[in-house]
Amino acid sequence: MAPTVSSSLTNDTGVSNTDGLTSDPTISGSATDDQQLFDLTVSLDGGSAFSVLSSVAGDGTFVLNRTALEIALDATIGDGAHTLHVRATDRIGNASTSDVSFTLDTAGPSQPVYDVQSEELVSPDTTTYRSLLVNGTSDPNSRISFGDSLTITADSSGQFQIPVTLDLGANNITVSATDPAGNVTHFTRTITRVQSSSSDDVILDWDTTAQNAIVQDASAPPIASRAMAMMSGAIYDAVNAVDASSSFLFVKMTAPVGSSDVAAAAQAAHDVLDYVYPAQKATFDAQLATELAAITGGAAKTNGVAAGAGVATTAIIAQRKNDGSTDFVDYQPGTDPGQWQPTYPMYSPALLPQWGNLQPFLMDSPDQFLPDGPPALSSDQWASDYNQVESLGKSDSSTHGGPDANCEILERSGRDDHTDWSLERDRDAGDADAGRV
Repeated sequence: MAPTVSSSLTNDTGVSNTDGLTSDPTISGSATDDQQLFDLTVSLDGGSAFSVLSSVAGDGTFVLNRTALEIALDATIGDGAHTLHVRATDRIGNASTSDVSFTLDTAGPSQPVYDVQSEELVSPDTTTYRSLLVNGTSDPNSRISFGDSLTITADSSGQFQIPVTLDLGANNITVSATDPAGNVTHFTRTITRVQSSSSDDVILDWDTTAQNAIVQDASAPPIASRAMAMMSGAIYDAVNAVDASSSFLFVKMTAPVGSSDVAAAAQAAHDVLDYVYPAQKATFDAQLATELAAITGGAAKTNGVAAGAGVATTAIIAQRKNDGSTDFVDYQPGTDPGQWQPTYPMYSPALLPQWGNLQPFLMDSPDQFLPDGPPALSSDQWASDYNQVESLGKSDSSTHGGPDANCEILERSGRDDHTDWSLERDRDAGDADAGRV
């Protein structure tokens, strides 16, 4: 009976542990015989065979790392596709074989390099912002990691963006790039955050925090725009209360002379975001505490906090609590021409149907500036528009092209290529309600 032999990559470091792509060519396996194993040889890519019997342990297992393989083969294993042939023989010449095919890639990805927008820096590598969005480049489609919690994939041109939160003082920001074979390169840059004394920077900081909160919550665009509008309005009115400005959006208040506009802006933003995204309260509380701790002058800070809280709570939040955003609307899509219906590919239900009656922020009513609707389905204009789209969008169109070519796409899946898609008024039938296909 021939010996039994098996072998495989010890550490398949690729994206999948079965794709054969690796940065480590170590081979492990076992070779046994019911009598006594006579020899175990390896050969690479059809080359000469060399004995590695001395590497077989008493239980028949073996591990051949790169160094051991290259010594046995008397050759260097270069990057690229390889097949290692393992052959076990007994004393009477019976043999069994096992092949391991793999692609070796030991060249690390390009070092990820990132930068910060110049307007976010007060000097090279120094900022007053608590949150930054770093923009960088590495190898296309490489995995980009920041810390232990965030991993993204660079796009097809190697571009990536990562949100970063900074503590006061020096922050060593290390970004790592991992290629498909598991090779890793790192880039570290130190960015120092200093405390801002300007309400402008604090406002921008809270604006970034709001955007991060929206991303973390995966808010739908209408919900996100409501949150941003509420926070922006609260900050605007709070700062104007401190500055004794005559301008206001939702409420006109006057804070005591000397109040801190930084404290007012920070408190107003915090309170609104805490109301809209209560699950992220800890993040908002930490940012507010840091910003308030840096403000000197007890009365100025106290009065600024009161102004911000007053605007946020008594004006913005109170006005928006019953604005219709949480109303339940049992919207049932219609089936008649001109009525909205779920569409390909997800056929999702209507998004936030209650939004049509949402209390506006600055208008008197949702329909105050309502535009005219589309032309009636029975009109010549609707028929003309439809035929124009069909003419421009069909695959064999003789009229599409030019600067509008990217917009001239018509979904035609499932229809007979010989179907006549022209549309005209059904004048003969006197039908005033529908066109005819």
